Amino acid sequence: MVSARSFDTVLFDVGGTLLHVERDPRERLFERLTRMAPIAQSAWRDAVSQAVREWTAAGGPAHAVDLTATWVAHFERALTLTQFPGDVAATARDLEATFLIDGWSVNPDVHACLARLRLHGIRLGIVSNWPETLGETLEHAGLLDYFEVIVASGTVGHAKPHPAIFHAALRQFDQASRHVLHVGDNVTHDVEGAQAAGLDALLLDRARVHTNRSCIASLADLPALLGLDA
Repeated sequence: MVSARSFDTVLFDVGGTLLHVERDPRERLFERLTRMAPIAQSAWRDAVSQAVREWTAAGGPAHAVDLTATWVAHFERALTLTQFPGDVAATARDLEATFLIDGWSVNPDVHACLARLRLHGIRLGIVSNWPETLGETLEHAGLLDYFEVIVASGTVGHAKPHPAIFHAALRQFDQASRHVLHVGDNVTHDVEGAQAAGLDALLLDRARVHTNRSCIASLADLPALLGLDA
């Protein structure tokens, strides 16, 4: 477990940590697509799966799995496979640009935690596997103003758990990593990825399934864990 110490910066993951999805964004994407062409949902789902399989079989690198360019290419391939009648390249870019912006809700423990950390002078940042639209998503959710630095994989060209995405955030804060804590809900991406980049890391386990790991079950526990007074 992370002990109370002089962290002056806390980085957060987004999906599952700050926000939860109210509705599968893939359904929203498909609805947008069907307004442009009569494509069956099963055919679209199969085409996207085939595009991902082909990319993986061709040696698609792990750090690029969640990148914007990767998904634009997947959508282009899926549109081609489903014989989309319009501009495939433009439609693929549009689908990716609007994916994940809406349909999210703020977890109930988030605002109080962020406000308390900021009250005590903690600098706040984001490191997330997300398209370049992350700022818009956070703005729609009412969270954007909390964060000094926002780093999305779609912007920096590397996805968690690659150390480069964490280092990109550190460069923007311009400080030593020993003062930074990363908090997220994924063991591989958020804990092991941050630790490999030289950061301290804390697992958020809302479902309490990782009984063999040190973690917190709510962000409400974070300020006290860091030794911050009420």
